[in-house]
Amino acid sequence: MADEKALIPFEEQRVSFLGEAVTLALANDRVYVPLRPFCNALGLSWRGQFARVKRHPILKHEVKKVRISLAVDNRHSVATCIPEEFFWGWIITLSPSRVKPEHAPKLLWLRETGYRAMGQMYFEDKLKLPFDIDSVELRAEIEPMSLNKQRLQLAVKNQCRRAISIGLPATLTVEQWERSIESFDGLCAYCEERSYAVIEHFIPLSSPTSPGTTIGNCVPSCFSCNTQKGNRHPDDVPNILRSVIDRVREKLQYLEEPLPF
Repeated sequence: MADEKALIPFEEQRVSFLGEAVTLALANDRVYVPLRPFCNALGLSWRGQFARVKRHPILKHEVKKVRISLAVDNRHSVATCIPEEFFWGWIITLSPSRVKPEHAPKLLWLRETGYRAMGQMYFEDKLKLPFDIDSVELRAEIEPMSLNKQRLQLAVKNQCRRAISIGLPATLTVEQWERSIESFDGLCAYCEERSYAVIEHFIPLSSPTSPGTTIGNCVPSCFSCNTQKGNRHPDDVPNILRSVIDRVREKLQYLEEPLPF
């Protein structure tokens, strides 16, 4: 992680955890949670927890550096974070015997909630999250929410804001994006091999002819194809076959047509 470039968040939200202010960061269509404030609040050794996360066979691949605003004075700092969907995976690894005695019952409650959350995600495709991103406090009640639905909402919201910020249409809805993903079978629109990872503007927002963030201009793309296409007009991309570009264009034109009901 030493040479890793820190992610720059598109949006931040403050929450409170056991009296400790925590800044959540939205970057790359994911909500990242800084781990150190939780360690401070629970009385855990940050150095020890960082080492444990880096040894964990799953979490070590998810930990990222994110440049966030400090909750105390708004100065920026690079924080070690994990995506919020992996938050519970970290929580259930914590031992109540290692935290401040007064917080042991709270940690037990969090761990129990974590086990229930992952069970719900497996059996019902539901995940209970500890945070309400539209609230500034840790909630006493935790309401079920589809993890996939939340990711889609964040992704669509992010891309619509990008279009609005430069004066372009931003009409893409979560329902339309779900329809687009289904239309491409959940795969990258270009290679049709890898699972999609990002919303890709077929005609870049920087292009004078860009229609903006709309169902007729947004396609699911894997990171590799998104990088290959870059910020170029589809007619100017040298490393993606013309037949592929034409196929994607035809599918977008179909998606743009109103539904027959």
